[in-house]
Amino acid sequence: MEKTTTLSGLPHLCDVEHCTYCQACSSACAHGAIRFETDACGFAHPRVDADRCVGCGLCEQVCPVIHPPAAGGEPRVLALYSKDDATVRSSSSGGVFGELAVHVLDGGGCVFGAVARDGRIYHTRADRPEEVEPMKGSKYVQSDVGDCYRQARRELAHGRQVLFTGTPCQLAAVRTFVGPRLAEGLLTAEVVCHGVPPVALWARCLRLAGIDPADVDTVRFRQTEVWNYRSRLRTREGRWRDLFFVPDVYMKLFMRAMTYKPACYGCPFARLPRYADFTLGDFWGIRSSATFRVNRRGTSVLLLNTARAAEVFSAVADRFVAEERDLREALVQNPNIERPTARPAGREALLADLTTMDGAVFVRKYRLQNTLRNYVGYWLRRLKS
Repeated sequence: MEKTTTLSGLPHLCDVEHCTYCQACSSACAHGAIRFETDACGFAHPRVDADRCVGCGLCEQVCPVIHPPAAGGEPRVLALYSKDDATVRSSSSGGVFGELAVHVLDGGGCVFGAVARDGRIYHTRADRPEEVEPMKGSKYVQSDVGDCYRQARRELAHGRQVLFTGTPCQLAAVRTFVGPRLAEGLLTAEVVCHGVPPVALWARCLRLAGIDPADVDTVRFRQTEVWNYRSRLRTREGRWRDLFFVPDVYMKLFMRAMTYKPACYGCPFARLPRYADFTLGDFWGIRSSATFRVNRRGTSVLLLNTARAAEVFSAVADRFVAEERDLREALVQNPNIERPTARPAGREALLADLTTMDGAVFVRKYRLQNTLRNYVGYWLRRLKS
């Protein structure tokens, strides 16, 4: 990895092409010497304040791109979903995260995950089951980890088990941040990540749809009545709005891989073997068989990447309808398990237009309108749900 330094003698940190914005470096700095600069699209990279930096080097030591943690081994692959229908309904897929979280909480541990509140996407901590609920569901926006790495390290130092969930780069970061001595009490559960856009691009797309991000209470990028992608948001007045009819520019661009961070297209963590204990995703393309019935509300793929993951899963296995599957089957429609998303042609030009162009003109230029096929599919899914 190429590294950059702002001034001679200061720490070497990632440049904009390699920075994942995991925020490990700024979380490790006790002197507030690291700030993130953002460009017009909201893509961030770290800068060191020479007046505050004391040269301790902690920021470099915890960067998972510069110093990646040890990877796991050959994964066991499962297709599964929770036996509790309410858990599946409140999740994006098969409810695996919810069951793992309850298991950790029942054992006196705590859980860290991303929530969508007040028009923001950020990590927070849960000590009770009701606090886990907002963490369920996919968030296709870069989350702000705040001080969650520091909180996790503090809880681990006190002997408490911690389940930390997030993107692969965030989980590699929390492992390097807490260090090998405390990592024995840390469980990590990553999502199968396509790539992550910054919150500024999400806000821009909302404005294109005539929505003020400040008026958004929460957002659901996936719906529970049927296993698919469709964004809905709740306003501060409590009204739900379906973004399908806007159209949903953000998710259309996300699915075209146009808006991810530059580092996502060469992500060092989107590879086998994986760096987290658990890897969670949708088992797209799976079919029912004589031995396994697919749940149409969501069926998950789960990779057990470490011996610890296998041990924990054995303790909760009776909560799931599950079957071991072949890794090759999981890779067919989940290629990001073994490789990062390729950077699409025309991305830079599109992003330049997204930050400057009138919304209606932008939608027409990039053919983001809903088609008749989109509308027919939408209503058919509604009728089946």
